[in-house]
Amino acid sequence: MSQTLTNITNIISCISGIITILGVGGAISWSSSHSSKSYPPDQQHIKDIIISIFALGVKIGACIIVLAIATAITYGLYTPLAIISNIMITGGANGSDLSFQGENIWPSAIALTSSLLLMVPLYLLTCASILSSSFEPFKLFWTVIKKSNNR
Repeated sequence: MSQTLTNITNIISCISGIITILGVGGAISWSSSHSSKSYPPDQQHIKDIIISIFALGVKIGACIIVLAIATAITYGLYTPLAIISNIMITGGANGSDLSFQGENIWPSAIALTSSLLLMVPLYLLTCASILSSSFEPFKLFWTVIKKSNNR
């Protein structure tokens, strides 16, 4: 019986988390659209506004979820990079000791910077792609990279 209640509690917790994420996105999109326009009392126009606010809220919610995933991936990249940079800088004297303190701060800083440099552009392009509902940001980024390599 207690296992069933725990499962029900977990399901309710997941649903409330999703509703919170969508609510934050909806509140942000409502405030941005409501302050920038004055609306005539046309019913169809109000329905279109509500649907577009809901769609933008879902997109912002998806960006928040992608942020959580990107954070987990960044942490997953950080740990092996920290071990590799620790071995390269200290010559393996500390082994896989990740307690970077004092003079051992450099391997940690190198690993953190490397993992952030890999994930931040990917996260921003993913959010731009979600908000524009196309892969055009990735194509544009790739085009700019190809042009800079040709110079």
